[in-house]
This record gives sequence, structure tokens and C-alpha cells, in this order.
Amino acid sequence: MRLHSIGLVAALALACLMAPLATEAQQPVRLYRIGILGLGPHALDPLFLQELHQLGYVEGQNLFVERRYADTQTQLPVLAAALGQRKVDLILTRGAQATQSAKQVTTAIPLVFHGAVDLVQNGFVASFAQPGGHLTGYVVGH
Repeated sequence: MRLHSIGLVAALALACLMAPLATEAQQPVRLYRIGILGLGPHALDPLFLQELHQLGYVEGQNLFVERRYADTQTQLPVLAAALGQRKVDLILTRGAQATQSAKQVTTAIPLVFHGAVDLVQNGFVASFAQPGGHLTGYVVGH
């Protein structure tokens, strides 16, 4: 299932960002922040959160998810900027417009995209062989 794949890719990208959880009981648990950006709510959220849960990240315990859904494409840059200001640890985007908006906001926050079909033409990656940058994800149709 393709949506399962993006959940796994995003979960693995987040896991790479995070240091192993401390083994001492008295050390406070780190709260990781993930931003989700796209047009309208999407069924991707439950699959993404399920994959993270399997890796030990639970919303409300050690994970906080900031969802920003736009009604129109023109709202995406403002919502992406808000996520950048919130200093989330990772941004999960759905669609080319959401990915472009997030890419324009930050070069420091890792971006995990879903459904941004032509990555090279849209300027998200230099090439498929050597993408470079801070983007990773899953492309529908490739």
C-alpha cells in the first residue's frame, strides 16, 4: 500500500533525527514536534502516526503534531511559515504546492514529501541520482 510507504519513510526520517531515548528514569522525555502541511485533512495522518508509534513515538507523550491544512493553495505559504516559526523537527508535506511552500520557508528543517510528482522539474531535488538538500519522500507514479 502506497500510503503505508510514506508513513514508513517519514517515520524513518524522523527516527534518524532523534537521539536514542535516555535510559535513566529521571531524565525528562524529549518532546518531538512534527508539522503536517497540505490541502485539506488527509488519511495520511493515521498511517504516519501508526508508524511512529511502532518506533516508540506517541502523540501526547513524546510527540506533538502540528497540523496545518489549507483550503486553498494561496494559504500554504502562510501555514508553512507558521510551521517554520514553531521550529518543528520535521515537516511532512502532501502535494507539490505544500512541498514548495515548505521548501521556501526553511533549509534547516527536514522535509518529507508525499505526492510531489515531478521532483526535478519542480526544483525539489537536483536529480533522482543525487537529490541533495533536506528533502526525502515518496512519489506517486514512479
